[in-house]
Amino acid sequence: MDDIEVKINNKGLEQELTLMQKFANASVKIGIQSDAGQHKESEADVVDIAIWNEFGTEKTPSRPFIRQCFADHQGLVEQHLQRIVLRVTKGSDLRRELARLGQWYEGKQKQTLRHYPWKPNAKATIKRKKSSKPLIDTGQLVNSIRYQVEV
Repeated sequence: MDDIEVKINNKGLEQELTLMQKFANASVKIGIQSDAGQHKESEADVVDIAIWNEFGTEKTPSRPFIRQCFADHQGLVEQHLQRIVLRVTKGSDLRRELARLGQWYEGKQKQTLRHYPWKPNAKATIKRKKSSKPLIDTGQLVNSIRYQVEV
C-alpha cells in the first residue's frame, strides 16, 4: 500500500484568525451613552429622558428616535459594515473605520431626532417650552448623542 502524505498549508491562517478576533472584540456604540450625566433642568439622567421619549410614558407619546433612525438607515449601515470589512482586510485601521461609521451615524441620529415629524407636543408643553418642537427643549438630549469605539 502506498504511503499518503498530507501537507497542511496554513499560510495566512494566523493573520485571518487574528483579524477575526479583532472584529469579534470590536464595537461602535452610537446614541446616548451611560455617562451622559444628569439633565440640567431636572433630577433625571439624560439616559432616562431618552428612554422615556423612545418608549413613551403615561403622559407622553413614544418618539422612537433611536429605532426610527435605525429603520431608516439599516441598509446603509450594512453597506458601511461590508466596506469596513474590506478596508480592514486590506490593511486599514479598524478603530479608524469604526470611528468613521460612528461619526456618520451619530449625525443621522441627531438629524432624525431634530427633523422627523414626531407627534406634536401638548399645548401645555408648548406654553412651558415656548416651542412646539418635540424632543428639543434645552438641546441637551440631542447634544448627548455620540459614538464610542471599542477595539
